[in-house]
Amino acid sequence: MKINIEGADAYCLEGLYHIGQRSRFVSIEINLLSFAEGFESFVHLWNLSYRDFELVNQAFYKRRIFADNRVH
Repeated sequence: MKINIEGADAYCLEGLYHIGQRSRFVSIEINLLSFAEGFESFVHLWNLSYRDFELVNQAFYKRRIFADNRVH
């Protein structure tokens, strides 16, 4: 599941508490300039039983553009 609600990802994570069967993987964006916002998201993920995390700095992530204009 990919969550990308500019500045409101934590609200979506809160909604996951009410869902019995959850996605195996969750992708969210965290503003690392706001410790409180990032920490809140990790607390939600932990409380939802997610235990493995991977942080990716998108500034260094090379985007690939395919022939049909899809971006990956």
